Amino acid sequence: MINSNLEELQEVIFGILRDRQELSGMSVFLYHHSDTRGVLDINVHQQTNLCVIVLPPIPVEFRQNWPVPCDAIINVRILVVENAFSDVATGGALGVAEFIHSLLTGRRIQCGPTAGALMPKLKEPWKINESFTTDMRMEILLTFEFEMPFPWNGGKEK
Repeated sequence: MINSNLEELQEVIFGILRDRQELSGMSVFLYHHSDTRGVLDINVHQQTNLCVIVLPPIPVEFRQNWPVPCDAIINVRILVVENAFSDVATGGALGVAEFIHSLLTGRRIQCGPTAGALMPKLKEPWKINESFTTDMRMEILLTFEFEMPFPWNGGKEK
């Protein structure tokens, strides 16, 4: 089995959010497309409740001028979904997004062979999608950047 540093990073972020008392009144999910039951749970909660979904991290940039990819800038993505049926007592999507943004900005993360800090993406750290005309919900996608060595060179520069 191939171990994924990206999945480990996703699980670390999920653990940080899941364990926060401030988010205890809402559903926090770890998204894996192959987890059928989890995907169904996410779909139900997106329609009936305010929820936070930790999406798979994706590499967006590799270190330049190296013969093989060494370090990558990883986008860590968190989706906050609020719909018209959400209980306002738990807070709204904007407040939750602000809380997560301040909680994770500058946060030191240990992932595999490296540790680094999460920083908001410089350009468009938040993306808001309002689709109240079709499914009556607002989605806020928060994007953080994390620099990590990739496993094929053991995190060592050549």
